[in-house]
Amino acid sequence: MTQSELKAETKLGTFPGRALMGILMAGAGIGLIYVLFRTFGATGADFMEALSRSPWQLYAAVTIILVLNNLVGVLKWRAAIRWLDPAAAMPPVIASFEASIFGSLFGLVLLPQVTSAAARWVVLKRNGGRGGLAVSTTFYEQVCDMFMLTTAGTAGLVILLFSLRPMAGGLLVVAAFATALVAMGPIFAAGAVLFAAIRRLIPPGRIAGGFGTFAEVLHRLAAAPWRGSFTMMSYSALRLVLQVTHGLAVAFVFAPTAVPMLVAAGLPAALLAGALPISPNGLGVADWTWGGMLVLAGAPSIAAAITTVASRIAYMISLGVVGGAFLFIRLIRRVLVN
Repeated sequence: MTQSELKAETKLGTFPGRALMGILMAGAGIGLIYVLFRTFGATGADFMEALSRSPWQLYAAVTIILVLNNLVGVLKWRAAIRWLDPAAAMPPVIASFEASIFGSLFGLVLLPQVTSAAARWVVLKRNGGRGGLAVSTTFYEQVCDMFMLTTAGTAGLVILLFSLRPMAGGLLVVAAFATALVAMGPIFAAGAVLFAAIRRLIPPGRIAGGFGTFAEVLHRLAAAPWRGSFTMMSYSALRLVLQVTHGLAVAFVFAPTAVPMLVAAGLPAALLAGALPISPNGLGVADWTWGGMLVLAGAPSIAAAITTVASRIAYMISLGVVGGAFLFIRLIRRVLVN
């Protein structure tokens, strides 16, 4: 393990401070949702009435989408491991999937960027790998996701603002994906230089080690062959499609007057807001962003506010179901062993 990885690994151990910060940010996010409801004219009674009418098929669909999304995430993580450290021990798929689910569960109250890396750290250590690799590979994935969301979000805003037809919108999305692939190398190279410069300005320690790890990963990404970049960006695009499908399913139930194509166009911007490390799972920030996008897509303001929170509730229920299934299986195994 390199010195930078060791320092980055120790960052995962500062749990109490991160937990307190996560709780404070979650409180601020809930406050933002409250302001969203007041601004859009929605009430708690409106939300509960709409939720009581939601069909069980919606939650089944969201759960299936969640499982597929996390499975794609596991494949993407394994691809990141193969690129950053080909000699590393590859963690089992099921263990990686379970870590993804529990990382997402803890990400409901803490920053998911931290909880995902922590869960993967545990999986790697249990299977003879280097825990520090969880930090670099997770950062690798998140950079690709942010790059994809930024590109798709920009294209989606153009589609929304100019009300492009499906053919023109589809061509714009394809062009955005191609542009992202071409621009990845230069942007990653510039990011590596920036992080390296920041590291030299910071006294040696955990933070400097983290910046060093990020600079090293970005430098390797800048030098990645086009096939590796295409693979990672394709996984990011597939996960985006699944997330958009989730949003469309929820909007179909709670905001049926919204135009589906415009809903799909506005979702990447909301997902980008949710991916920013400023609140647990984008709480509040993503809801405001998606609420505005739904209004632009033709949803009434009350329905838009209800849809944003209903989407979050459906996601939490699905996570709880899948996570509970893993806990039940563990319990059965323990009973059988004893």
